[in-house]
Amino acid sequence: MTITSCPATARRDAGWFTSRRSAFGRSGSGSASTYRIPALLCLAVLATGASAAEDIRLVPQLLFGTAGIEPGLALEWRSWDMSPLVIRPEGLVSEDGRLGGGAALLYDLAPSVGLSRRTALAIGPRAVYHHADDYGWEVGGLATLGYTLDGATGQSGHHVVGLLGAVGAVHDLRHDEADVGVTGGLFYAYRL
Repeated sequence: MTITSCPATARRDAGWFTSRRSAFGRSGSGSASTYRIPALLCLAVLATGASAAEDIRLVPQLLFGTAGIEPGLALEWRSWDMSPLVIRPEGLVSEDGRLGGGAALLYDLAPSVGLSRRTALAIGPRAVYHHADDYGWEVGGLATLGYTLDGATGQSGHHVVGLLGAVGAVHDLRHDEADVGVTGGLFYAYRL
């Protein structure tokens, strides 16, 4: 693909990356209204999950990847009556010390692939805003693999440790282009 237009037109034609940057005070065309639809979708997903959840987990996590080291906190809502869906909003702190966040909608594959009851494998789409100097929005997929530990009181399922991985397209703010974003991490989940 060859761009033969002026730089202003090229920025406009770059699509969703430049229009979202302007909402955070950076140059580009577009407005903050471009966030309304994703924000409303996230709120609808969260409201649906909160009303139908049977299993809510608090999930501290530590992520390592293209956007740097990002400690964070996620919530997981699961409803086994509807389906093995996991709604997973998350907040994170970028290496620049600013708060970012996002959400994922995962499907737990463990029952369908024959894993033990103590193992969970979930995959699905994820969108996150890193809010760092170098990186903004990332859209891609997330996979989590968790192992349930028995609690000290004999109750199982309250403590889960695991690994997560994400791959997607991340907006490189310095070069105003999309890069491949890869993230790996560790998490601990406590069932409330």
